[in-house]
Amino acid sequence: MSASVRYSLILLAGLAIGYCLGRAVTTERIAPPTETSPSISTSPPAATTHTPVALEIGKKPKAEALPTSETAVNTTGKDLLAEVAQQDGREYTEQVDDAQWRQFLQQHYPESTYQILQWQPAATKQLIRAFQQSEIDHHWATLTEHRLRDFYLTNENQHLIQLDKVHCRQNGCEITGLYLKDGLEMQLNIELRKQAWARGRSFSFSTKSEDGNSNKFYLLMQEMPKE
Repeated sequence: MSASVRYSLILLAGLAIGYCLGRAVTTERIAPPTETSPSISTSPPAATTHTPVALEIGKKPKAEALPTSETAVNTTGKDLLAEVAQQDGREYTEQVDDAQWRQFLQQHYPESTYQILQWQPAATKQLIRAFQQSEIDHHWATLTEHRLRDFYLTNENQHLIQLDKVHCRQNGCEITGLYLKDGLEMQLNIELRKQAWARGRSFSFSTKSEDGNSNKFYLLMQEMPKE
């Protein structure tokens, strides 16, 4: 083979090697930017970004305690007791010993009424004690007891009422019994207060029977007018 031919082959081989090396370098230089270049994403931000907001929105506010009807009635009784104590020059007190209260109830009330009055605040206990310790105006008490019985027994709902006790003393009365229809207690209390001889202050408590069809009730009336 002549020297010119060998030279040509060497030159072609060198060009081929140079071309291949050139492509490898070019690919190596271009490829990294492709791997590290930022990509445009349409997906929403990660869920953890929104988690605090979701928790805050889903958080339930604390429910405010609503006063019960019993609380409202007891507040009235408490105000009345405070007024009476102030008029008598005595200091109003909320504390009444429970053991003494249970003994008091056992002495003055049957078991059905005992169950209604057993768990009462001090203001209510003192009002009931004050009633039981008051003197009896026999003429007024007898007349008012008859009026109360007539009111219940001549009412259009009298077949749904069972009276256990009607007891009056100086200027107040206690009524206990059973209502055989739910909601009847409030209705009759409103009708009773419309009677001129029954006006004053009063509060009542009741307990439902196990079947929910009847209510045992206790009603205390105070500061009733005298003719």
